[in-house]
Amino acid sequence: MNVKIVLFAAGVVLSIILLSLIVVVWFIGLEDQIPVPDRIILVTIDTMRSDHLGCYGYFRDTSPFIDSLANRGILFENCYAPTSETVPSHATILTGLYPINHGALRNIKKMNPEVHTLQEHFNSHGYETAAIVSTNRHFSEKAGNVAKGFGYYNEPDLKRDSDNKWPYRCAEETINEVIEWLGNQEPDSKYFLWIHLFDPHAPYKDAAEDFLPEFSDISKEEKDEAMDFFQEVHSLKFDGRSQWGKDRLLLTLSQYDAEVKYVDSQLSRLSEWLRGNGLDKNTAWIITADHGEGLGNHQYYAHVKYLYREQVHVPLIFYFSSENKSGIRIGRKVELVDIAPTVGQLVGFPFQQKDFLSFGQPLLPLAFNLNSDDYKPYSKQLAFSHRDLMGRKPGEIKPTTPWEAGIAYALRYEHYTYVYRTEGENELFDDAQDPYQVKNIIESKPRIASMLESRLLSLIKLLESNAVDTEDVEDEEILEGLRDLGYLN
Repeated sequence: MNVKIVLFAAGVVLSIILLSLIVVVWFIGLEDQIPVPDRIILVTIDTMRSDHLGCYGYFRDTSPFIDSLANRGILFENCYAPTSETVPSHATILTGLYPINHGALRNIKKMNPEVHTLQEHFNSHGYETAAIVSTNRHFSEKAGNVAKGFGYYNEPDLKRDSDNKWPYRCAEETINEVIEWLGNQEPDSKYFLWIHLFDPHAPYKDAAEDFLPEFSDISKEEKDEAMDFFQEVHSLKFDGRSQWGKDRLLLTLSQYDAEVKYVDSQLSRLSEWLRGNGLDKNTAWIITADHGEGLGNHQYYAHVKYLYREQVHVPLIFYFSSENKSGIRIGRKVELVDIAPTVGQLVGFPFQQKDFLSFGQPLLPLAFNLNSDDYKPYSKQLAFSHRDLMGRKPGEIKPTTPWEAGIAYALRYEHYTYVYRTEGENELFDDAQDPYQVKNIIESKPRIASMLESRLLSLIKLLESNAVDTEDVEDEEILEGLRDLGYLN
């Protein structure tokens, strides 16, 4: 009997030891699971509302390729932009800084030249860096200075004239330039490539005409179903008093969706080219946007003016060609300021701003369940957005007016959004009950509003104490182009 007991005890001990070794190996393996890509492809789709993509719950088939990446990668369900304007948000993506701390507060402001960028970081570690963008009004040194430091920079040579007041290069032409650049790279080269596609930004051009009938040439029953979705899910009002009326608004939504699907098709073409040329290995794709678009929410059709969900809730998808993550979805609030430090951690050399106040944190611990000295937990609980002074127009400011007095800030914390204005009404929304922020509950929740305002004002004070010098864009052709796009009075 004693021998049996001894043997049984020995077996238990041995089992415990083996199990412990398995657990240790498994935890070590978690770190091994993190792919270290040789190639990073960052795609920013201008004016891309996350809720018009299938992987974010949209009812139309606008994004089969992007959805396929999300289904095999990592999708962040609640990513927020720092503002609803192109230059400031792109500067944030490439620096990990809020606009107050990188200087590009609006499209008419330049990013501070001393701010360290992700592309400069890659340059210092032996990577090729390239930016291929679709406009010539936002990113160059004479514009917002966002693209400083790229080894190769390609923007369209488009001139403003009476027939082409909103010039931008369509996605097909931009992807052609991308393919040409990639074709000149060595098969084993390491690179950081930024691709900017402008098409979902108004005005909607002819390039997407082939996709429009799918969304506009539909039956009355399909139109009714679409209206039900926009009313019930997107909280869009079809009350007869809308700015353009039901038919015009539905056509605008269909034009926007056609542009989205057109862009998606061009990204699919790029992916097929990479695969066909054996260049799709060990590559990380990052799909995101600088901001969204009104499209009728809050009786507003453009962007910049507001900080509501439709303006600043943006897609964020990571896909690794060497790692199938089986469609991980992360609900935690994250921000565009987190992209730069995440990419730095991903390739093994941390990206940090030594001389500027950064709130960006790497997202890998959320995606890979890591927690060590090298992979500290993602600790932020809030998301911050800011719209700088727009200017003024004479007369009463109405919801449909594209300008708003004063400065606006938004703080998202738990399931609330608090909007603070230096001029005008403050607002509080319960995002769990009212995701598109239609009902202001500030009077019924004064304690919550007071708490969030206190936190927000403390954050603003901290950010402004570390604000950087900035310069105005002075190039007259760029200013005229921004004026055409509605960014200037």
